[in-house]
Amino acid sequence: MSDRYGPDEFARNTDARASNEAGSNTKQGNSRASDLARLERGVRQLVERLHASQGEADELRRQLEANDTRVHDLEEELLASNQRRQDALKRIDDLAAWIDSVTEAAMPNYSVSEARPANS
Repeated sequence: MSDRYGPDEFARNTDARASNEAGSNTKQGNSRASDLARLERGVRQLVERLHASQGEADELRRQLEANDTRVHDLEEELLASNQRRQDALKRIDDLAAWIDSVTEAAMPNYSVSEARPANS
């Protein structure tokens, strides 16, 4: 094997190998730089999306709080309306009882229960 390669041949092969490695290192270096640039762009896009998503989440939280406040206000309003309805029904029942008592006092022979239509 040593006969095959003389000192000049060895030097040429070594230089060629070094040149190929340097070219391949340069290509690998360019490829790595390109990969790093793509990776950096990808990371930048992910960060932008994260910030946008966080902004959207914050806005949704504000809307949710506003909706919760609105629901709470409407529930309070509903309770107040139900109380007014109950109060109105009580007054109507009291007025009906008062009308019955006045009618009975004015016409003792008149039966209020007979004059009322039967509930079906």
